[in-house]
Amino acid sequence: MESTLRTLTSGQEGKGVHLVPPRIFAISEGEFQRRLINNAKTRINRIRTSRWLWISRLEPFKGTEILAKLAEIRPKEEFHLFGPQQGPPSELGLLAQNIYLHPSLPDIAKARLDDYDGFIFTSLFEGMPQIVLEMSQHGLPMVLADVGGLRETFSDDSVIFIASGKTVEQAAKAYSTALDRLSTMSPKETEQMATAAYREAVKRHNPESHLKAVNHAFGVNPN
Repeated sequence: MESTLRTLTSGQEGKGVHLVPPRIFAISEGEFQRRLINNAKTRINRIRTSRWLWISRLEPFKGTEILAKLAEIRPKEEFHLFGPQQGPPSELGLLAQNIYLHPSLPDIAKARLDDYDGFIFTSLFEGMPQIVLEMSQHGLPMVLADVGGLRETFSDDSVIFIASGKTVEQAAKAYSTALDRLSTMSPKETEQMATAAYREAVKRHNPESHLKAVNHAFGVNPN
């Protein structure tokens, strides 16, 4: 959108187009490290069945068809989906026995999510999805659809991106390959990935950076 608006308004008088990244209230580095430790302890103590987390509205453009195919490819693993349903599970194809549907989480920032091996984001198109920024605070490795402005915040060192424009089958196989990669990574490697995502999100989306962007857009000098 920013690029399109710049093209449409080029040559016109005025302040131009300014992108203001959304704001998050980040947890402290110390609290983040405690979450990493809790995540590791929970996974060690759990009987080894991979559990994957997905949070969003349950509707087709969020990639529910891809999720259904992914669960079919990986029948021995669990997929836990949180969010309001925009239609019956039968219409969304989410009837597999290894798909678990849950209501919306009342407060994602305070939710305990240490019982999952990673976060999956399958949306077909987005702007800057707030849920990914919120999940970056939980210390879980993330597999993300390469959509919207996610690459403006996250790098290939901090998350695993899945290219857009694939068929449902191709996308599901790409996500499955990414989950295979996470499953074979050492605890240290997944912690490094999650930490990088946390720091990148905090750097771009903390309240101070947000205020600076707003001031710049309106030509305000806080000094």
